[in-house]
This record gives sequence, structure tokens and C-alpha cells, in this order.
Amino acid sequence: MLEKLDTCRALEEQLCTGQHWPPELRAALHELLEKITLAGHEINLLSLGLFLADFVPRHSLDRAEEWQERAAKRWFSHSKPLLIERLADFFIGADAAYSRPS
Repeated sequence: MLEKLDTCRALEEQLCTGQHWPPELRAALHELLEKITLAGHEINLLSLGLFLADFVPRHSLDRAEEWQERAAKRWFSHSKPLLIERLADFFIGADAAYSRPS
């Protein structure tokens, strides 16, 4: 399992290289990749799509009730679309930078 988590971290570093990632987006990416890995799945477009569909990061949920709503709105209106855009650029963009970590 540690090997899979190391691969997860390597992919996270590869994804984040060369662009500014706001801390909340980087934390969400880390949590998403870790969730996929701990569930025993490889990180690929299929698993990203399946997990991202109903994924809400903990930082949006670990707040007082009145702040949860604001955090959830921000996640769905801003952060999630940005994360999807960055993942698409990385995995299927014209300059597809993805090379599987060894």
C-alpha cells in the first residue's frame, strides 16, 4: 500500500509542477488521489471520473453548518471545475504531460 501512496504522491507532484495551485485545490487533489489509491484503484481517467463525480473534500465538510454551505458552493462553482480543467489538461490536453510514475 505504501508503494501505491508513493505513486500517488509522485503523480500529485507531476500534476502540480509548473502551475500555481491554490492551497485548497492542492489539498482537494491530494485527498482525491489518496481516496482512489486507498480504495485499491489505479489512478487513471476512469477512476478519476468515477471518484470525482461525487467527491467533496473534507475541508468543505469539516466546518460549522453555516460555513459548510458556503464551502460547498465554492467547491461546486469554482474549485471542482478548475480541478477538472487541470486534470483534463494534464491527461488529455494537447501537451499531455502525463507519464506514469515509476
